[in-house]
Amino acid sequence: MTLTKIFCAAVAGLGLSAVQAADLAATFDHAGLSKRLGASCAVQEMQRRAAIIPVTSGLDPAPEYRTKGLTYVMQSAHFDAKMHARADKIYATIPHHTRALTYNDGGVFVWSRYGLAESLPSRKNAANGYTTPGLYLEYERRLYFPFMLADVRKNKNGTYRSIGFYEEPARGVRIANHETGHMVDDILGNYSFEQSGTRAEGRLTDRRDYRTAIADDLRHIRGTKPDVVALDYYMPIRIGGKQDEGQRLRREVFAELWAEASGQGGSNLSRHYPRAYGVVKSYFDYLKSVYEAGGSACDYRKDGRAVPVLKR
Repeated sequence: MTLTKIFCAAVAGLGLSAVQAADLAATFDHAGLSKRLGASCAVQEMQRRAAIIPVTSGLDPAPEYRTKGLTYVMQSAHFDAKMHARADKIYATIPHHTRALTYNDGGVFVWSRYGLAESLPSRKNAANGYTTPGLYLEYERRLYFPFMLADVRKNKNGTYRSIGFYEEPARGVRIANHETGHMVDDILGNYSFEQSGTRAEGRLTDRRDYRTAIADDLRHIRGTKPDVVALDYYMPIRIGGKQDEGQRLRREVFAELWAEASGQGGSNLSRHYPRAYGVVKSYFDYLKSVYEAGGSACDYRKDGRAVPVLKR
């Protein structure tokens, strides 16, 4: 059976028809992505080693969070047993085909305990070092998740200090899948073709189909609805939201819609961005179908090993 036939068979039961899947596949480096995810677990380890962006010096991250071999998931030395277990459960909610992509292309998941400032010392100089629940750094290809946030006070020298750390466990799963959406936007976007048929080396949120869909949704959004106010982080300034109608809004909406496509979107943002959600869901289903059509069954361990999963 040809690669195309195997792929089309894999989309059965997903949100895409075979025709839609084939059309979408034509806008990606389908052969390259299929080959990468279909490599043996040993080869995937080599692919990961080549893709990791070394972070070994400077102020950020803190020494204990710097690059360590193939390490895929880092957890704070300040975690107790319950926190380690909860972090593992949150990580497990990220769909396996998403983990396969992020593993192969050098992604790293970092869990700290005491705010972002614990893993990123430079953030001690800003309030968001203690108040931000998640962060993706494209130039490191890393996701940062603090387990605890804090109220802050500004010091006379301009730095900030934390005032009472607290946990928000109910948001952890959604935030993890949201931030993973940012990583997918970056990584899978590098497999996307430009109109010229060459690798774009951009983001999914720069693609014409997504930009057209979100622009159409924005023309229909009204600021009078209470739930629009509640979701102001994902809304344009002109209706009382917090985002300009540019790159930042496109990326934040994408990440939240990716979490929803992953089954973890508690905000139900698709109610206001139905067209954009349709496009994001098509990317999600496309990646899933590529993996199911020929991806190798590997268990991606925290230390970066890709261990073959024995079929019973």
